[in-house]
Amino acid sequence: MHKHYPFIFFFLFSFTAFSQQSLEIDAKNQRHWTQIKNKKTNLSITGLHQGHLYEVSANSINCPVLIGNTALKEVYHFLATSSIQSIELQKECSNETSFWLSISDLNAKVKVNKNQAEAVIQVANNLTAEDLIKGVLIGNNCSIDMNITKHGQNIQFGTFANGQSSVGFDSGIIISTGHINNAPGPNNSGGKGTNVPGDNTDTDLSKLSKVATHDAAVIEFDFTPVTDQISFEYVFASEEYCEFVNDDYNDIFGFFISGPGINGTMNIARVPGSGDVVSIDNINHLKNSIFFNPNSGTCNGYTNKSDIQFDGFTKPLIAMATVIPCETYHIKLAIADVGDGIYDSAVFLKAGSFSASDIVNVTPSNSLINVKNSYEGCNNGHLVFDRSCSNNINVPITFDLNILSSSTAQKGIDYTAFPETFTLPAGVAQDSILIEAINDNLPEGDETIVIEISGQ
Repeated sequence: MHKHYPFIFFFLFSFTAFSQQSLEIDAKNQRHWTQIKNKKTNLSITGLHQGHLYEVSANSINCPVLIGNTALKEVYHFLATSSIQSIELQKECSNETSFWLSISDLNAKVKVNKNQAEAVIQVANNLTAEDLIKGVLIGNNCSIDMNITKHGQNIQFGTFANGQSSVGFDSGIIISTGHINNAPGPNNSGGKGTNVPGDNTDTDLSKLSKVATHDAAVIEFDFTPVTDQISFEYVFASEEYCEFVNDDYNDIFGFFISGPGINGTMNIARVPGSGDVVSIDNINHLKNSIFFNPNSGTCNGYTNKSDIQFDGFTKPLIAMATVIPCETYHIKLAIADVGDGIYDSAVFLKAGSFSASDIVNVTPSNSLINVKNSYEGCNNGHLVFDRSCSNNINVPITFDLNILSSSTAQKGIDYTAFPETFTLPAGVAQDSILIEAINDNLPEGDETIVIEISGQ
């Protein structure tokens, strides 16, 4: 007799759950509040423009969400081959996740309204970095080499005019995280913006925001002040106001100065009184509101500024720094989007407001050939004082010249004596002191005169 033993087999089937989700976009920049439960979600996007390049990002801080079809990334780019395409979302946690999903058309055209009323703020680009700093921020196209550079797309930099009724300055420089053509009013959009190709970032701004930055625009230069303080006036404006205050889109900017007496780099774009960084979260309708101009219903009030597009902007603020006279400093003006590159923010800098008292460049030169040396019995040298970058040359300025003991050339033997003080008269932008070498007919190597120069 055979005994029969029952066999029970257990089969474990593993299913990967997908949830289907559809978003409608109309080829404009969009943000969508999104919730996903499963670890992987197939996302269908409709309303695409065939042949356009799109950018998708998920701004989820507590539970990172990656995007893509082949290689998963935090910021995913794809070319639309049809009006509907699908991409995969994958989150790195098991719980339900809510986040902002940003979708932008990188090929969307920015329209320029050529029929804008004269009172509307006007913008213009296609200027060089030198034109912006020397010709506008300082107020004259001076001859001094200030090592001026900019980083970002040309569409992010320009000048503005007719800004008195909105930002409080009639004219100046505008630096934007998007196209400066988005700045003029009326304010007919709650989320105007341009996601700039290239997606530049800035390390200094990323340190301030503590997350990655997008669409950074930077302009920087060197300067040599002759007083102990520099300052300039500015206004910060953004389309992030006020619906994204205290959310994940804290667009940020900074004015970073470095040089003698400064430990590393110092940001001088600060909220008056508190010292906080100027940003969406630190100046708005809820916090530091005395420094804020609301321009949207989301800010619990309007200022009815029909000449500017931005939903909110600060009142005019002053950036200041203490410096050492006659030393060379470096300053960087930078702004960037935070979270994604969609809604624009901008900083307006008042024309002619960069004040370092007089800016004077002192260089040794030769009267006959462009070298720094004087040659015994041949060519004399000159010490050239140039204040063509100064905002005001209508007052005299005097310098003390102290010959240091580290000099190897001897007065009266190797060169003739020159004055211990020198004055640039009122109305004079450039003048020089003669350095006359004496021919002693002795075979000698190079000899130097080391001069310490200080302004009075």
